Amino acid sequence: MRKFSGFLALAAAVLFSFAAAAAEENFEDGSYTKVKGTYAHNTLTEYFSFFCGHCVRFQPMMHDLEKDFPEVKFSRVHVAFLGGDLGTKMQSLYAFAEQKGIEDKFTDRMFEEVKKAQAAGEHGKIDPLEVFADLGITKDELDAGMDNLLTNSRVVQFDNMVKDQGIEGTPTLVVEGIYRINTDHVKSYDYLKALIKYLQAKKGA
Repeated sequence: MRKFSGFLALAAAVLFSFAAAAAEENFEDGSYTKVKGTYAHNTLTEYFSFFCGHCVRFQPMMHDLEKDFPEVKFSRVHVAFLGGDLGTKMQSLYAFAEQKGIEDKFTDRMFEEVKKAQAAGEHGKIDPLEVFADLGITKDELDAGMDNLLTNSRVVQFDNMVKDQGIEGTPTLVVEGIYRINTDHVKSYDYLKALIKYLQAKKGA
């Protein structure tokens, strides 16, 4: 599976000044694809992986979006097609973090650990168990949570969403549950914000 680079250029240039005004844009030029899903107003889902370097660099922009769209419910889906067998395991770890209500803290900490490992050239030395321990989750809690019905059901849901919405690379954003943003068309952060607002206004159409 390939990883998208469209958001990489965007994340590397958050402060660019060439963004066009929303009124001048034609968002029906392939900027998004309507995909299979359940319409859910004021939602934005990021498909990501801790094994995706683009996702690491995109996270500051995700935080900017959360500030700029306070009315929107943000969520994440960890994909399994990156990282080999570890990709599937990481899905379960993320699903368990959701159950404990610490998914945002877990994600931020994991990305920090990824960046440290990359800087040190130690890509294989990231231990999510230590991250959970620092967040107050014991090994016994984690062992039990990794093999419970809620975790397993959530992983199945993740996989179904990836399949239904045609996710082939990360990071990918889906707005309102049914509009998948095509990253190669995203020209700037302002363009991305305007596109999200445009898709919100469609109200499922």
